[in-house]
Amino acid sequence: MEFLYAAHLGTCEPILAILKRRLDQAMGELQVPDPQNTGIILLARGSSDRVANGHVAEMARWLFESGEHDLVDIAFTGVTHPRLERVAQQQVRLGMMQIIILPYYLFTGRLIERTKHQAANLQRQYPHIRFARGEYFGFEEEIFQLLEQRIQAL
Repeated sequence: MEFLYAAHLGTCEPILAILKRRLDQAMGELQVPDPQNTGIILLARGSSDRVANGHVAEMARWLFESGEHDLVDIAFTGVTHPRLERVAQQQVRLGMMQIIILPYYLFTGRLIERTKHQAANLQRQYPHIRFARGEYFGFEEEIFQLLEQRIQAL
């Protein structure tokens, strides 16, 4: 059996489209979906590869520039910082009344389960703030198209 490594999904329009769709879904869960007082935390695993972490920051910037939200930050669940709790604390201090945690994950697993617990803990810690979580990526058409491109590039 031979394994070939393809380039990661990276920062691209199809991923941005998925994140925007997930953001719209999460905004729909809020009682008062106001982008001006709703912070977004783009949550990724994190890596020891600073280029990969830079792609997360770049995607957060794209998300900021493509929407109406005043605050889009990044946080990580492993390997690197800042952590979700610290970023949520900063957004609360900046006056956000609602916070959306938007996972930048391709599939479910232990880290997604951890983020559910973290979001519940944040809700208990800040009962006056409304938290919503977006879903991880699933079987979106954009993912299949990107995978096909990566396979063809091999």
